[in-house]
Amino acid sequence: MSVRAQDEFHVVVVRDGDTAVPAIFRTVEDAGAEISSITLKKPSLDDVYLSFTGRELRQESGTREDAMRERMRMRRIRR
Repeated sequence: MSVRAQDEFHVVVVRDGDTAVPAIFRTVEDAGAEISSITLKKPSLDDVYLSFTGRELRQESGTREDAMRERMRMRRIRR
C-alpha cells in the first residue's frame, strides 16, 4: 500500500481496493478523522505504463522499431 497527499486529497494505492476500503474507513475513524468522499478507481493501461516507466504512453515519439523494443522490454519486466 502507498499513500500520498495530492492537493487536498490523499491517494491510496492498493492491490485490492474492494477489501481495502473498509479497512481505510476503520483506520481513519480510529484516528479521529473523517472521510468526506471516496473514489475507487481501477488502473488504466496508461497508469500501469507510467508506474513502470515513469513516462506516459503519449510521450513516445520514437520509431516503430523503438516501440517494439519497449514492448519487448516490458514483457521481460513482467516475467
